[in-house]
Amino acid sequence: MKRLIVGIASSLVFAVTLAPGAQAQTQPTPADLASLARNGYFAEQGIPSHARLDHAVQFDQVSAADVVRAAVQTGRIESAQINNESLLNALQTKLDGHVQGD
Repeated sequence: MKRLIVGIASSLVFAVTLAPGAQAQTQPTPADLASLARNGYFAEQGIPSHARLDHAVQFDQVSAADVVRAAVQTGRIESAQINNESLLNALQTKLDGHVQGD
């Protein structure tokens, strides 16, 4: 009986400790999204990678909004983020900064 109680208690502690971490999903930061785009994770959504992305950003062919839409389509962020101005502005700054060599 003592083993059963210890086993149940251990299982409960284990479940309570791991469950919140397993269910918590963090949204990628603007830097994360820029990196994902740069590394080709949104290629199927029409976002070029590496130097082609820099070129497309420089000539206004790809914007932060395009990257955010691609992230939504791939399930990396929630669709509500499409209208998140602070996310869009920060992401655009990251994309522009890389083009300028920052």
